[in-house]
Amino acid sequence: MNPGKLDRRITVQKSTWTQNTYGERVNTWADYLPDRWAAVNPLEGREFYWTRQAEAAIDIEFAIRYSTGIVPTMKVVYNGEDYDIKAVIDVGDRHRETRLLCVRFSTA
Repeated sequence: MNPGKLDRRITVQKSTWTQNTYGERVNTWADYLPDRWAAVNPLEGREFYWTRQAEAAIDIEFAIRYSTGIVPTMKVVYNGEDYDIKAVIDVGDRHRETRLLCVRFSTA
């Protein structure tokens, strides 16, 4: 992995349960890997119509130094936008680089 290509900051977050002031359990997001250097590679964008509402999906790949414990139930925050993790890849099974294949949905 070329460290010079790691020129963007991302945060990996995981879902956690907390209690609100009424004692109810609520789902929140907590930082799992804050401020990680990453290479960002937009893969494609696609649009489709679903029940008369336009929705755009943006596929993106984040490459970071090897990290354990990241799973597809987590998300990536990049430039203030949330990206759902769809796949976590240990490139070449060499424990040097992790690629996160992600998607972000936005309605128009």
